[in-house]
Amino acid sequence: MKIFLTLLLLSTTTFAFSNPQRRECLQKNGEFIVADIENDQVALCKIGHSYIGALDLVYLTSNQPTESLINYSHRQLSCLGKEIQTTVNDSGELKLLCLHDDGSLIDVESLQLGRDSAQNLVLNSALGL
Repeated sequence: MKIFLTLLLLSTTTFAFSNPQRRECLQKNGEFIVADIENDQVALCKIGHSYIGALDLVYLTSNQPTESLINYSHRQLSCLGKEIQTTVNDSGELKLLCLHDDGSLIDVESLQLGRDSAQNLVLNSALGL
């Protein structure tokens, strides 16, 4: 039984470090979250007060910014995609996300506050803005 538990622990630890979405989120000092949306799940990264798609961070490190990050960095203050609501933590906190055609995500509140908001300083730093 001990061997089984040890192997299980090692495999889950290895997965955590081999998952690029989780790894990029953690490297940006974010909190990795899997959230349910309309018959699907998405990986989010909470950075400061903001939520962005964890996959967006993977593309950003590959120098391929997504629609959500391009729009945010160009100071777009409203969602140019589809707005969806999801629960982002065990306490039942709801967040409204902006889902773009390319599958990228950012929370609507961060968009509305804008890149110049003091609340988004941590996100800006993580994104290199």
